[in-house]
Amino acid sequence: MHEERAVAAKETVPVERVRLGTQTVQEEQSVSAEVREEHIDVDADEATRTGRDRDAR
Repeated sequence: MHEERAVAAKETVPVERVRLGTQTVQEEQSVSAEVREEHIDVDADEATRTGRDRDAR
């Protein structure tokens, strides 16, 4: 006896190709601007509550 069966399959094929190149550039530039300073105050209670105090040890 013989039987006919439909067989379907998926095949992955590339539909486009992309080339990626890199170029290294080195440059020096003088910048004149006002420099700002930033300070961050952290409460010890907050650091302990989030576990930051524990990770620092």
